[in-house]
Amino acid sequence: MTTSNPHSDLYLNDPQARVILIDPKVAVLIYGRRLGKSSEIIAHLSLKRIYDMPGASFLLLGKTYTQLLSRTLAATKAGWAKRGFIEDVHYVVGKKPPKTWPRPQHLPSSWEHSIATVTGTVFPLGSQDREGLVNSLTCHGLYADEAKFLNPQRFREDALPVVSAPRSQFPQSPHNRSIILCTSMPSLPEGQWLLDYEKLVDRQQINLILKAAVKAELLKEKYAKATGEGTKATIASEIRYFEQLLHELRMGANGSGCTYYDEASTLSNVRVLGLDYIAQQRDVLKDNFNTEILNVRPTKTNEPFYAKLTDRHFVSLICYAEIDRLGFGGDKAFTCRCDEYNRQAPLIVGMDFGANINCMVTAQRDEPLHRFNVLKEHFVKSPQIQEEVVNAWCAYYAPHACREVMFHYDNSGNNATGFTRNTRAEQVKKIMEAHGWKVTLCTKGGANRAHSLKHLAINIALAEKTPGLYKIRINEPGCEALRESMTYAKSKDGRKGEIVKNKSLEHSKSVPQEYATHLSDAFDVMFCGEFSDRFDAQDALYRLYAALV
Repeated sequence: MTTSNPHSDLYLNDPQARVILIDPKVAVLIYGRRLGKSSEIIAHLSLKRIYDMPGASFLLLGKTYTQLLSRTLAATKAGWAKRGFIEDVHYVVGKKPPKTWPRPQHLPSSWEHSIATVTGTVFPLGSQDREGLVNSLTCHGLYADEAKFLNPQRFREDALPVVSAPRSQFPQSPHNRSIILCTSMPSLPEGQWLLDYEKLVDRQQINLILKAAVKAELLKEKYAKATGEGTKATIASEIRYFEQLLHELRMGANGSGCTYYDEASTLSNVRVLGLDYIAQQRDVLKDNFNTEILNVRPTKTNEPFYAKLTDRHFVSLICYAEIDRLGFGGDKAFTCRCDEYNRQAPLIVGMDFGANINCMVTAQRDEPLHRFNVLKEHFVKSPQIQEEVVNAWCAYYAPHACREVMFHYDNSGNNATGFTRNTRAEQVKKIMEAHGWKVTLCTKGGANRAHSLKHLAINIALAEKTPGLYKIRINEPGCEALRESMTYAKSKDGRKGEIVKNKSLEHSKSVPQEYATHLSDAFDVMFCGEFSDRFDAQDALYRLYAALV
């Protein structure tokens, strides 16, 4: 089952091999980063269902539709291709299948958001940020990667009821109404619902299945090497016996199937990834290394700078009509048309300048909802320079109607580079003006705001308990690096005992700088610049924050 060559397309690491051998009806797999959850496990198990449950329907579920397309679907398609299952030959995405292909027992609500296969098995695409895609579906199972990001209540209320196809349609299949959930270790307590699946496992049943599956695989190898017809017939009879035994074990008592729960660290895939990847992630993730890579269940709270940041602050502000128009393959010309926001209102930009990375974060006030919507991140890393990220920003927002920008930056933006008398901020303004923008420089002179003040002001806003403050909502599909930057930003004690942001990751050569604190700094300077008038004195901030904690 596992090849000796870790670079072979057929190689499976131990956790992958176990779940594929067990082939359970319900699987919850808590695996570290880069363990092949979509490209190997979901791809392999779903491909088996395509052939042993022809005409079935399986929901492919994501937290957001863009995450589903860009990561889960892309990785699954790559895994299928590795196994000889080719797009536009054996399956089509986002279009009606050929008339000669059989149809599923339950037609999807739209071929436009489905994968149709040559056996009639279909995979509707659904996400929690695009509710209409899941409504009215009837499926025989579902697959979800990055399951820790799913809202558990909505998963129970919206997704699980979809897995309701009649058992009579595949009465002999142990995989009717199957659920396959893959993810890295969730943070407690939000992800406890996934960990609770461990209590449903019948270990004796799983061990018997694994032993029988290994025996069947060994017999298949023995059969392939056998020469005499009599010997091959005997081995074939043994294989049939163990395959029938496996079927009965997987069916379980009264056809209830089997549930498998497993946890594994990224180290299980070290033969493919290499030790240098593990070392790099240790530097990047710091306190989160144990959770994300070693897959250790968190037992204590770290000291995040954004202490009040939660999942509720991350939303999807995607224009799905534009995403659908761009299609499923090839290079997509993403612009601000892909975002749902007010194109008739000014934009707010925060920028962080640096030698290793230059980054911009764009936001807008949503007056009717009293929200501060963070729309999009842009960044370039050395050897690219600030002019290139500004040009990329201008290209992305070229379709924006209102050409006004409120431009915030820290005091380094008031410094000249030596190549021109203009400051760095003035150079940005000049480029934007050449593209037709009217730019207001909002940070002219003066000292940077103290980290302690930013920490208090932003966390008060995140807590959403102070009347009059705008609610912060971050467009997760457009701000994935910003989410990492804010999530992993830690606090430390300053010289006078005040809370400051720990910026040590910015000085590590092995840390991808988009995950360090640069993007979060761009957010800080933008948000505090826009709302600094709400906080006249530090003691008032402390009184507000004390009331929250």
